[in-house]
Amino acid sequence: MAPDPFPFPRPSPAYSYSSTTPLAPIVHLWILRALVPMGGHKRFIHSNHFEDDELAKYLGLLSEHEEVDDDTPAHQPQAALKALRQQHRQAERTANLARTPAVLDQNIQQLRDLIALSPTDTLLLTFAALLHQYPQLESAASQLGLLNIDQAVRQLAGLLQCPMAEIREALSPQGQLSQSGLLTFSMEGRSHLKEQLEFPSYRFSDRIVSFRTSPMDLFSDQLKPSPEPELSLEDYQHLPWVKDLLLPYLSTCLEQGRSGVNIMLYGPPGTGKTQLAQVLAQALAQPLLEISYEESGGSGMSGYARFRAYRFAQFLLAKRPALLLFDEAEDAFGTGLGWLNARPSKSIGMAQSHKAWTNHLLENNSVPTLWICNSIATLDPAFARRFDFIQAVPVPSRAQRLRIIQASANTLLQDRDIQRLADTPTLVPGVIRRAVHVVQTLQDKLEPDQCSAAISHLVSSTLEAQGHQPLPPAHRHDPAADYDPSLVQADADLAAIARQLATAQSARLCLYGPPGTGKTAYGHWLARQLDKPLLLKRASDLLSPYVGETEQNIARAFHEAIRDEALLIIDEVDSFLQNRQHTQRTWKVSQINEMLTQMESFPGLFIASTNLMDDLDPAAMRRFDLKIRFDYLTPPQLESLLRRSCEELRLSPPNPTELASLQKLTTLTPGDFLVIRQQHRFQPLLNTSALIQALSREQALKPDKRSTMGFV
Repeated sequence: MAPDPFPFPRPSPAYSYSSTTPLAPIVHLWILRALVPMGGHKRFIHSNHFEDDELAKYLGLLSEHEEVDDDTPAHQPQAALKALRQQHRQAERTANLARTPAVLDQNIQQLRDLIALSPTDTLLLTFAALLHQYPQLESAASQLGLLNIDQAVRQLAGLLQCPMAEIREALSPQGQLSQSGLLTFSMEGRSHLKEQLEFPSYRFSDRIVSFRTSPMDLFSDQLKPSPEPELSLEDYQHLPWVKDLLLPYLSTCLEQGRSGVNIMLYGPPGTGKTQLAQVLAQALAQPLLEISYEESGGSGMSGYARFRAYRFAQFLLAKRPALLLFDEAEDAFGTGLGWLNARPSKSIGMAQSHKAWTNHLLENNSVPTLWICNSIATLDPAFARRFDFIQAVPVPSRAQRLRIIQASANTLLQDRDIQRLADTPTLVPGVIRRAVHVVQTLQDKLEPDQCSAAISHLVSSTLEAQGHQPLPPAHRHDPAADYDPSLVQADADLAAIARQLATAQSARLCLYGPPGTGKTAYGHWLARQLDKPLLLKRASDLLSPYVGETEQNIARAFHEAIRDEALLIIDEVDSFLQNRQHTQRTWKVSQINEMLTQMESFPGLFIASTNLMDDLDPAAMRRFDLKIRFDYLTPPQLESLLRRSCEELRLSPPNPTELASLQKLTTLTPGDFLVIRQQHRFQPLLNTSALIQALSREQALKPDKRSTMGFV
């Protein structure tokens, strides 16, 4: 277990306030100072009423059930002011005996020692806590009116009997209160005193005044221990940099007490980024503290409030071994900085220059921090260069997905569904874990096959909600499941090419030939052999009726493949690469140019498939590393596929006469055999002869009428 970095006493009830509890003498003194020497009485006492009857009753200017009305004698205001002045003189005579409530004093002493607060800092913190806690003091302070910066500093100096220079320095952005995020002083606009002195959370003043507590407990709304991970380092084998670089680096930084250590992990939701942070902390035997994104009442915290909590956490943990986790970091590093956008009136109080302040924080934070977000598209380059690591956490490879699925739901899923889920390149670990959790809750009420179907349904629905394709139907043929390169007629050794690409990891292939010859299926099989996600785009996915949008879709497809390190297949590529000399439309030329440009700069594995090779642009032909022709099956391949189909459909092996009939079919493809097997589900074939007749009918529909084989 990681050591507890917070050796503070746990909170215990010690002090509370009710309407019948007399206020502490120091609060009474500040109320009278606000009303008398600071001039608050001018707003508080009217000719025929008080601004706040409850405050007047507390001060004895009204009896408990008395109300001032139009019949009140005109001399009452003078009498009320005289009574206030008498109370104020008496309070000032005993001012040296006015003490802070014991619980508040003990809590603030802990903060003073932790953050190295000055006496003026401590006094301001005490005043702000009581101002937020007691409505009488809030009301008295509000009688001072709406204040600008200079007026607020002047009034605070009078209330607390401190030099204005010390108050101004303590409340400046460079002061310890602001730098720690403990107390923020607004420097924009005019507002009441309470609104200008803001704590990190609305519960802070209640806790610091009411309970003997620890600094950690004071910030429990915003800083909490992160849960133990559900995954382990083994679940991140597809990210070798985790073990090889990141883990040793963090270990060294912790040993040396290095500052300015920041790690950014980004990627699609559900890829395991937060789990990875928890796994790293567990491997390093360090506590992981998470900056919360919601208040204790359930309301969401703004990025501004989260950044303040993060700043204080740096002080809180500065001398204790720990890691910090800042999830949903878009709040902090979004366009214009999310925390500034959320609370623009408070931004200057955080730092005179938010960009310079943020850069300083990233360079000097004492606690190593793991920042997590879904996208770094809006991350300012000035911030980006201050991160030690900026690493993408992509969707796991198929092999890794298969391992995660088997570990999470092996007893709940049928084999075909395990394979179907593993074959889904957009499926992230978080989605499968959530679906498994739901079905485990209902496991006692479901049959085994229902559990498998339920998980598949939940996963498919989530994928669709995320904007991805849903799971294919369970009966749909998997192009890679039974793909055999030896049963595909091509003018290159497809298996040898796969072995070479496992090393090269970069190539541009053009696969051409008649429909059904196995071009697209080869891409599926190749992706599985290379353990890469597959990104398949058809012409219908990319073409748009709007000018310029097709080019954007093409660029987006290549960018997505780069991001996910996927094998990219563009089917029907002739739609985008036809010879430019044969088209007069400028928009069409623009699409071809965009495709050529993306092909030229693409660093990964790209496959273009087409049935129409003759009209491709010459510039495209030069950009392909390999051009592979797929053709109709040879006689040996026909026989092998026929025997395999008979076995699958439980038909008798072909006899010599049937084999002779098969050899007359010269334009068959692997796709034709697939079509017949699919038809067999609702039009069962009675014997092998019926199978051959069905293949003959498929051939008769083709425009290519070959009477002889015509090829080797």
